[in-house]
Amino acid sequence: MKRTVRLATLPLNRGKYDELCSVVGHYSDAKSVFVAHLRQASLWKLLDRSKSFRDYAKARGLYPAGINVHLIDQAAFDAVDTCVRHIESCFARADIKAKTWRRFTDEDERHYAYACLARYSAIGKIMGGGVPEISTVAISLETRAKIASYLHRVIRDSLGSSWPTVIKSRSMSLDSSLYSVVDNETRTGKTRRYVKVISSTRNKRISLPLSGISRVSGNIRVVLDEEHQRAFVHVSYDVARLPKATGPAVALDWGITEVCTDDSGGHHGSEYGPALRSMTERRNKTGKARNRLHALSKRDAGSRRTKHIARNNLGTKKQQARLRRAKAQLQTISGAAIKEVVYGGGNRTRAKKRVPQLPSQRPRVKTIDLFGPSAVEVFGPTLTRAS
Repeated sequence: MKRTVRLATLPLNRGKYDELCSVVGHYSDAKSVFVAHLRQASLWKLLDRSKSFRDYAKARGLYPAGINVHLIDQAAFDAVDTCVRHIESCFARADIKAKTWRRFTDEDERHYAYACLARYSAIGKIMGGGVPEISTVAISLETRAKIASYLHRVIRDSLGSSWPTVIKSRSMSLDSSLYSVVDNETRTGKTRRYVKVISSTRNKRISLPLSGISRVSGNIRVVLDEEHQRAFVHVSYDVARLPKATGPAVALDWGITEVCTDDSGGHHGSEYGPALRSMTERRNKTGKARNRLHALSKRDAGSRRTKHIARNNLGTKKQQARLRRAKAQLQTISGAAIKEVVYGGGNRTRAKKRVPQLPSQRPRVKTIDLFGPSAVEVFGPTLTRAS
């Protein structure tokens, strides 16, 4: 089992951020071309192996000139992964495997249908009007044609006219050859970790200072954060499964002043209420001020003052950013409180002077009152419920 961790960088200077945006832009432009090209069902045979599409794209001259070839290779692999995920999600929403199971009762027919759904080369051939030949299944051509005709119909209906597109240049995927990790000592004597990623200039890399010290290895994804002019580095870690919990059963009741209270009277997430109150009061105060300015601008419509108010006071960019931060804070408090319940009194960190957690310290059963006044707040905290 894997878990993706998002590592934030420090705010970047304008030159470094613009250069990073340029690299991500080249990556996204190439990926957009690849994704659009893969819309042809005749090319779906290349989805079974991403390197096959890479070789095909090189041979057809789809690679842009003047851009690092290894970076475009990653864009090709990313495009294949995006298309595969889209097809699989359409199949899952349409429940194609269950429909196929109900449609065909013979085991060989089911085996053939499932074998076709497991191979993108077979799916592409079906969508092109052909009949795939699966060597592991011995059935007649007439039966295979009947199954292929049915699969063509359900696949066509599930996909419809939808196909993924690259709308914004926000992220790029890098393998271990396109970045390096370096630790340097700052003026204050602390250790700062840098992730040096590929740049547009030959033999030069963009140094991204991380806000903390975390292990960075394997394939990573660099995501731009335009609001704070920084980037996030997404890293996947292997997560060890916890042993089965053997602790006592715990009953929970969701609240508003805190996230939840257990049956022993213990409060979890007591910072939730004050944070929610502070955010609501600020939202109320800001809303009243905006209403006054809005009324003033309507009264003096067309004046220079009205234009100044509309330009500097009635926008939504800062308001939406403040709301995102508020939601993130509530989600952080709620998540920490739920982890307190899940992990009990044991250790779940690698902090100093902490002992490993025992299975007996985690509750084996958690009974939850889902009809509490703040159940929605815990699972999807928003400011709307509390106002």
